Amino acid sequence: MQIAGTLISLCAFLFLAFINAAESAQIMGAYPALFIFGDSLSDTGNAALEALPYAMKTTHLPYGETFPGWPSGRFSDGHLLVDLLATHFDLPLPNPFLNASADFVGGVNFAVAGSTALNPSCLTSLKVKSLTNLSLDVQISWHLKFKAEVESSIGLLKGSPTEAAFAEALYVIESGGNDYVYAYSAGYTPSFINFTLIPLVVQKIQSAVNTLISNGARNFLFVTITPLGCLPALLSRYNGTKDSIGCLEEYNQASFLHGAHLQTMVETLRISYPNDTFLLMDFYGAYKYVQNHNEEFGFVKSLEACCGAGDDYPYNYNADDECNENSASLCSDPTAYISWDGVHFTDAFHVQIFNQTFITGSFLDGAHKALS
Repeated sequence: MQIAGTLISLCAFLFLAFINAAESAQIMGAYPALFIFGDSLSDTGNAALEALPYAMKTTHLPYGETFPGWPSGRFSDGHLLVDLLATHFDLPLPNPFLNASADFVGGVNFAVAGSTALNPSCLTSLKVKSLTNLSLDVQISWHLKFKAEVESSIGLLKGSPTEAAFAEALYVIESGGNDYVYAYSAGYTPSFINFTLIPLVVQKIQSAVNTLISNGARNFLFVTITPLGCLPALLSRYNGTKDSIGCLEEYNQASFLHGAHLQTMVETLRISYPNDTFLLMDFYGAYKYVQNHNEEFGFVKSLEACCGAGDDYPYNYNADDECNENSASLCSDPTAYISWDGVHFTDAFHVQIFNQTFITGSFLDGAHKALS
């Protein structure tokens, strides 16, 4: 079977370039804007503005308690990776597309919590239920509409990027994790995820990239998914063989293979578009590195959620009583935790992952092209 053969060839290892900090800065270059596509790991408020029920908790404390000090629609106590990326480029924090009054000079965040890479019709055909229909396809359509409005305004649309910025911007795509989580919830096996769903998801991501390229995009950053088998939400629900840290091995394998397929996609794109830039951030590898050295980085709690249902529940997580303003258990020091609410991560963990990737250059594959 062709898919099986491809998977076997990818299983050997996922190699990313390990480069020093100076080379990292050169590779990352400078960008006038960020255009962001993805799910709750990147959403800075779209799901909340859309009033999606599962996102409304992010409009209340303790979400945002570390930064900015009040709830901001982010699924964390503080910064997301895309916030840190924007700050790194001296850009404003990325505003959500659905905030009509926002300033978008530094780019737009189209990411929606709960979204998938595959569109709803595809998931429905597999009997997989998504929390939202605002998939990657919808986010791409939002971008194209926004771009057309800016271009038709001929500079009259205030608070928007310049026309040139659309070609010079960095397009950040972080998508796919929810496709797998929803498929697990629908009863699909890890084998189905590995051999069937992962290729479909990565094909959809590549399709989105092709659409963006045909509309002028030239610089891309792809973010691999995290080790799903280390999430308190999955650890509290599923059984299986665990690694030395206590993570579910089968579910982590899917995360790893997604990254391997994504790396192959990036290599293909580099051949097809030799004058464009394609960067790959290995979130999986950086996560496992920090987790394996958790005490060195100050994370004494590497598997439990900071905000959750209390000690009566494994990993401080209960799907029927997720983190909210009335949570029974809220840790006093989020900097000691990797997980914020059982699914998402703390400000401190995001900072450390950013340091391990964009600052040191580790777990960042950008060897294709260095930008001046």
